[in-house]
Amino acid sequence: MLDVETHDAVARLTLRRPEVRNALSPALLETLIDACEGLHHDDALRVVVLRGADGTFCGGADLPGFLTRFGADDPEAVADLGRRAAEAVAALPAITVAAIEGHCVGGGVVLAGACDLRWAAPDARLCVPELALGIPLAWGGLERLVRLVGESAALELVLGCERVDAAEARRVGLLSAILEAPFAEHLEARLSRLADKPLGALRATKRQLRAIREGRFDAKADAGALVAALNDPESQRAAQAYFARRARRDG
Repeated sequence: MLDVETHDAVARLTLRRPEVRNALSPALLETLIDACEGLHHDDALRVVVLRGADGTFCGGADLPGFLTRFGADDPEAVADLGRRAAEAVAALPAITVAAIEGHCVGGGVVLAGACDLRWAAPDARLCVPELALGIPLAWGGLERLVRLVGESAALELVLGCERVDAAEARRVGLLSAILEAPFAEHLEARLSRLADKPLGALRATKRQLRAIREGRFDAKADAGALVAALNDPESQRAAQAYFARRARRDG
């Protein structure tokens, strides 16, 4: 249901329900929340990648699965699992990447929006069809979309319920980048470059991002982060390697 693999400071979370396009059932969301709580305490982790199995990111919420759970548990608590999962992803101290192939629908868009970066294959298709299904976009999705693309573009996505291709999603700012085929090869190359950055600098950048998103950013805190980086051996090695590359290039 959810594969979790960590290697070379990169954790890979794979939604694995290919028979329903990796739709988000309550059980899958609970597993994702638990996985994020475990990864939160991995101090060596630099990057977390969220993707779907078999060339599809996510087909949205598993509505029949939710209706079944409504009859057995508190309906509002069950309905809130998507918000909790998105917030668990957003709260990770590592840099998070949504690797989007194929369909990314509804709740899948919300989970992708909770990540710091959204890298997509050229064949990716994104859609927020909730209103066409007679339900509002939930799980904090509208707020995330407004933050990412602005109110006008967010409302166009939510009220229009239309599928957009990767190029259009990139144009409005919903995607960070489109990776050319073969997607897996380009994804791994980018992940390697990202994970190669000094851990302290990556974590400091994530703290800045979270503070900005939560409206509590104070630029004065940057001074402490800068001093810590300048005294960090890994950051010092990175700086030396950077200047060496520049000297070879300019020499």
